[in-house]
Amino acid sequence: MPLFATVGLREKAIRALAIDDLVRALRAALVDACLARQTVAITGAPALYQSEAARPVAEVLNRRVWIFLAPVGLRLLAENVRTDDESSIDRESSGADSF
Repeated sequence: MPLFATVGLREKAIRALAIDDLVRALRAALVDACLARQTVAITGAPALYQSEAARPVAEVLNRRVWIFLAPVGLRLLAENVRTDDESSIDRESSGADSF
């Protein structure tokens, strides 16, 4: 069963931004000098909560996803555990002796 942990104890909204839009704005600012001394807001699509973005992906994959709020510390702990597991796999595949 797939699990999706959000970052933090409150769900945050995210906005997808097309790379083409960002590149056009950067080019206008840096190469064409069209945006000299101007502040421009570059926003993406309408804001979605992380869970709203994960559910349609799960539907397309015909899977059910469990979404839960996770404190940042839990995410860091999970990352460290995963990194430790990957490094032990690397040591085993390289033939390094272990104690």
